[in-house]
Amino acid sequence: MKRLLFLLLISIVASAYPLWAQTYALEMGAGFRATTTPRSGAYFSVLMSPQGEQKIRSYTTIDMKPVRSEAAAYSMRTGAERTLFKSSNLQLNGILQAGIATGKDSTSGIFTGGGNVLWSPDFLGGFSLVLRGEGSQAPADGGFEPKVSLGFRFTFSE
Repeated sequence: MKRLLFLLLISIVASAYPLWAQTYALEMGAGFRATTTPRSGAYFSVLMSPQGEQKIRSYTTIDMKPVRSEAAAYSMRTGAERTLFKSSNLQLNGILQAGIATGKDSTSGIFTGGGNVLWSPDFLGGFSLVLRGEGSQAPADGGFEPKVSLGFRFTFSE
């Protein structure tokens, strides 16, 4: 629990630099991991766009996965999300993040790269469905790990 609180504190400090942000988004979902057992995990993300910027967003993520019944591994990453393609209801983004990961016995750095597809139909209001694919490299998290996640994002403006 102390590690989770520490990671949360770091994420708030690391993502607070664009205080002039005009657009905010919250994202959460569940993921499937191909190389670890158990194969499930959950994540929560905060996105911020500086005033006037539409293509690049600050993207901070806290990720949790169970290691065994009495322990969990956490990671906190911050980086950027860039829009590569956008149509009326679909958006394709690239993601690069770096941060810190804690396993059951160790702590290390973590680097993540990948992308996501957002589907934002009009009837969902400010909500979007998110399909995310990424690869993470962290010694404390078990080395290289591909992951596919499904979640939702709510976007709101200041």
